[in-house]
Amino acid sequence: GELESFDEAMQVDVSKNWEQAMDEEHKSLMENQTWDLVKLLGRQKSIAEQ
Repeated sequence: GELESFDEAMQVDVSKNWEQAMDEEHKSLMENQTWDLVKLLGRQKSIAEQ
């Protein structure tokens, strides 16, 4: 079946491919300034990525 977590992805034979894909995605997000890092106020909680 499909992998459901980072830990599962890092335990499979092709984990190097997963790591490379994650690095490329992160680099692209940073280069394109896709998000802003903000402080959570008070009781706010972050939402999980889907």
